[in-house]
Amino acid sequence: MSSVTKREPVQANIMEPLLDGGFRAETVSKSAWRCDGCGLVWPMKHQAVDCESRRHVSHYQQRYVSGAIINGRAQYERFYDRDAIRREAVASATA
Repeated sequence: MSSVTKREPVQANIMEPLLDGGFRAETVSKSAWRCDGCGLVWPMKHQAVDCESRRHVSHYQQRYVSGAIINGRAQYERFYDRDAIRREAVASATA
């Protein structure tokens, strides 16, 4: 697992669950985090921590599910596009 480094404060989008089982997008102030394995900077720490397991891609879709499972499918299922803020240079591990 690659380590992560805290970066500057940024505005991040989160999905807030609603009582009816849906979701609402909210903007919050967070610290950005860099994956030290590839240099991608993400708006949330868990995105940087999981970067290696996603093969260091700069874009992915995050899945949100809630509500009852009907016929094997969640009642509310949404996909939200997540993008890295930028890629920073990282020191080579072989140097």
